[in-house]
Amino acid sequence: MKHCLATVLLVLTPANANALSGVQLYEACSMGVPVAPAEISCTSYLQGFVDGFSLEQARADAGLPPFCFPLGSVSVTQARLIVQRYLKDHPWNLHKDAGFLISMALVDAFPCPSSKSN
Repeated sequence: MKHCLATVLLVLTPANANALSGVQLYEACSMGVPVAPAEISCTSYLQGFVDGFSLEQARADAGLPPFCFPLGSVSVTQARLIVQRYLKDHPWNLHKDAGFLISMALVDAFPCPSSKSN
């Protein structure tokens, strides 16, 4: 099972300066202390990955538009700012699932060329 997850992470993780490396993930996940900052980081990273994968499957099933990051990718700081702005500008949606809202913020910021309106 560990090899399967590692393979999935390796295949789906973009190779860029902002991506977490396998060494960093291994170090964070190997602390063995559940409340250590690194262990919390490991759990949060994995939870985000699983949530994101599940959300994208649900989005595809519902026919919602994808988002396409620019070629140089997006930093966590930039993504956070985009999500913060979206949440502030759409307070009537705050009761909705957080993953859905993050996805919608990214669709607004980075629509795929085929989903842009002319």
